[in-house]
Amino acid sequence: GVELTFTDEELYLYNQYWGTELTAGTYQCDSKMIMTHMRNRDVGTDFERTRRQRDVIKAVVDKIIGGKSAAEIYDIVDYTFGLIKTNIPATDLIGYAASVLGNASKLSISSQNVPYSDAYQYARYNGMSIISYDIEDAAKRISKFIYGK
Repeated sequence: GVELTFTDEELYLYNQYWGTELTAGTYQCDSKMIMTHMRNRDVGTDFERTRRQRDVIKAVVDKIIGGKSAAEIYDIVDYTFGLIKTNIPATDLIGYAASVLGNASKLSISSQNVPYSDAYQYARYNGMSIISYDIEDAAKRISKFIYGK
């Protein structure tokens, strides 16, 4: 399990599923709690749902690599390669892993969601409800986020 933080609004819903009486706060969560949280489409917007999913991924990664030596992280990466199917050449993956392992003490996870919360509007297109945003502006923001420029 991993530690996750829940709001009162989320727990109002989850308590019905779990048969609990939890209040807002941080809890050590089992797989049932994690899956309920990640699949929650009833509290907040779709952006909040994807934020919940990113929070879980970050918590899992932090738990897996937290406090581990470079050698231990290498063993995890080596094992994980056997579980991954990709079109990225193995030599490239090994290079990426070496780069990550070489900077293991400085690792952190940051995330962004597109469209940005201040840069979209709801619109209609061919009878469908959509989110409209400026793709070029989003590309510039993503580039700045990743590369700092």
